[in-house]
Amino acid sequence: NRCWAALFGIGLVEPVDDMRATNPASMPAVLDALARDFVQHRYDPRHVVRTICQSRVYQLSSELNPTRDVDGRLCTHRVPRRLSAEVLLDAVDQAAGTHEGFEGLPPGTRAISLPDPTIPSYFLMTFGRPLRNNPCECARGSNPDLSQALHLVNSTTLHQKVTSGKGRLNRLIKTERSDDEIIAECYLATFSRLPTSDERAAVKEFIAAAPSRNEGLQDLLWTLLNSSEFVFNH
Repeated sequence: NRCWAALFGIGLVEPVDDMRATNPASMPAVLDALARDFVQHRYDPRHVVRTICQSRVYQLSSELNPTRDVDGRLCTHRVPRRLSAEVLLDAVDQAAGTHEGFEGLPPGTRAISLPDPTIPSYFLMTFGRPLRNNPCECARGSNPDLSQALHLVNSTTLHQKVTSGKGRLNRLIKTERSDDEIIAECYLATFSRLPTSDERAAVKEFIAAAPSRNEGLQDLLWTLLNSSEFVFNH
């Protein structure tokens, strides 16, 4: 149930830790089938995740304004949801080719590996990191709000990652890659796909109109990091 909830944003039983007989699963047959498969594969959680990810329902497209099954519990469509705070920060670092520094921890420590929720991080606080003082899943804030949007748009932290001398973009520029090559890598690093022909043409026009090539490429990466395709799990 937790694997399903982690991938779909909502459990077959909701709340995910309320497994009472009086709180049945939305699709009991699916839960039973996954449980049997879990036992048959020697309680391997990786197999469960792999099975769900390879299923047709996991690969459904998202629908922003569904007319039926609004919460997506019957798997008629995928419900877009924002990445959790720790995952989003690690994703930003991976895309920008940087490493967030955390007080008292060795360089390279990932946000999802933080042992203590009180370790200072304005980014994680803004995006709803829980204090782990409540066993309920509801303790984590998951709803997008204005402060999050403003942080992504105006954050000095994000600006430093995008413009970092050790970051992905600066390394690409130093290797004298062409605009097409840099644009392709930025899209792969953020969206895990290549840009469409229309996107590529628009980006090249945008870079040409920028005060300098470097600023244009930096603005491109920052724009991709602010996009719903990057911030939301589709």
